[in-house]
Amino acid sequence: MRGGAEEPRGRGGFLGLLLRSSAPLLLSFSFTPGLLAQATSEQAARRFAAAAVKGPRGEFAAALDADRLLEKKVGPDAWQGLTERQRNVLATVTRERFAGMLAPPSPAASTVVAWSLELGRQGGLADVVLGIAIGEKTLKTRWRLRSEAGGWRIEDVALTDPGISLGSAAVSSLGAQPVRREPWWPRATRQVVPWLALLAVLGIVLRLTAPSIPVERRRILYRAAAVPAAIVLAGAAVAAVRVATQPWVVHVEGAGAPPAASAYDRGLAAKQAGETETARQAFEEALASPAPAHGAARELAAMELEAGRLAAAEERIDSYLAAAGPDPDSLALKAVVEANLGKPKEAVEAVAAARRLLGPGPKAAELEAKIRARASDATGAIAALRPLLVQGLSRETLRSDPAYLAIATDPAWVRFLNEKEAR
Repeated sequence: MRGGAEEPRGRGGFLGLLLRSSAPLLLSFSFTPGLLAQATSEQAARRFAAAAVKGPRGEFAAALDADRLLEKKVGPDAWQGLTERQRNVLATVTRERFAGMLAPPSPAASTVVAWSLELGRQGGLADVVLGIAIGEKTLKTRWRLRSEAGGWRIEDVALTDPGISLGSAAVSSLGAQPVRREPWWPRATRQVVPWLALLAVLGIVLRLTAPSIPVERRRILYRAAAVPAAIVLAGAAVAAVRVATQPWVVHVEGAGAPPAASAYDRGLAAKQAGETETARQAFEEALASPAPAHGAARELAAMELEAGRLAAAEERIDSYLAAAGPDPDSLALKAVVEANLGKPKEAVEAVAAARRLLGPGPKAAELEAKIRARASDATGAIAALRPLLVQGLSRETLRSDPAYLAIATDPAWVRFLNEKEAR
């Protein structure tokens, strides 16, 4: 084996129903490894995600079905033709690179599984959408899990917004052809010929040395030379058997440089720079690609909402949720769109779904406050935030949070932010 890695976004009224619209759902689990076989797919995905991003990675690596990914990459004939050692080398590299793409280089102490939801099962596979909070950002992922007698196996994990399959990315990083059939002669040249050359050197040395040794002592020389000669012959024989029985050669390339910025990445950069039309074009391109970046639909929905094109925004966010599954931020965006369209029932349903994802605690109150703010309901946002001040929420943090820009000049909001100074 050779290569870089050698073989080894209104109405304020309807929002009063937000906190009463659903019962909280606690999505935090604790169980021992021995109970993983009885765990639900959602529980299993949460545990595997926690293992991948915070470690130890052993449980994640063991659950990842690297063999299936590799067999699909190289083909069944090539995969079956590999030795156990060659398969182990490929599987180990694949697992390491897969986990490396999912986990941050140096996970923050606050890195946690923030929410999760099983979307359904089909063909023996469970589909789970899961958010991993890394610092101030949340990575939305989608897990495909297969139930086996011994527990759950990971078929693949996708980064939903950029539309990246980590399984495909991991095996692609191995190279265009990590396993290939090679003619016997080049393999024999590399594996057998060196042994034969060594045997020839031993013979030459023996022939040159023997005449200078008395005849009666040459037998000792021959016996001494027989041991290394036998070892060399055994090595040549083993190499010859390997050449005859192992026609497949493993070649793993180095991980290489990061890929060029995708259309989705370019769209995000252009949007951040205020280049709206450039961003729109890039997002449309990202959605039209063979592996669509579903996050582009959400970004376009936000842009349509900002431009006041509410029907278009509704269509975009609905298409995103259908393709990528729900998450609190996207459901909040849908709630604001529906509120501005005069659809309180749909808006309340969206918020209820978001609350179920987040579970009990301050995050649900923060979500309500931000939705109220985007719907220009400063009074409602303040009411949702007041209890959080007791828990340590800083007014300075609220002052700088862009989520509250829509009510930034509202007199009630300004008074709220300045209450501390007024006392």
